[in-house]
Amino acid sequence: MAWKDHRYQELKEILPRIDVAVQTLLRLEEPVAHEKVLSVWHEAQWLQERVHQQGLVQRHPQVHEVVSFLSLSSFSLLYLHGESFQTYREELQSRYKSLLRWVYFFPKYASNAEDRRISNL
Repeated sequence: MAWKDHRYQELKEILPRIDVAVQTLLRLEEPVAHEKVLSVWHEAQWLQERVHQQGLVQRHPQVHEVVSFLSLSSFSLLYLHGESFQTYREELQSRYKSLLRWVYFFPKYASNAEDRRISNL
């Protein structure tokens, strides 16, 4: 149980910010508001710095992937005139769903992991 609490302690600052930024980017409609994209870009930059400063890249690769695709998506809209934006956004959505599954289901599995044994391993 302590492991789960520790994991959420180190992620509790960035998970809500990731959620807001991803939701903002996924809900963009034409015409795209430059100010919204710019705010997502700045948030993605802050998140990338935080993930690297706290050393979360190795411990939580799911978080790093979402932040990376968030950055790529917003960069594409701002500086590449939307080139590859749809691809980046689809990947962002897929990896964000994967992150949500990990956040909600992995702790339940991890708390019971000591009781489970896998044969022949």
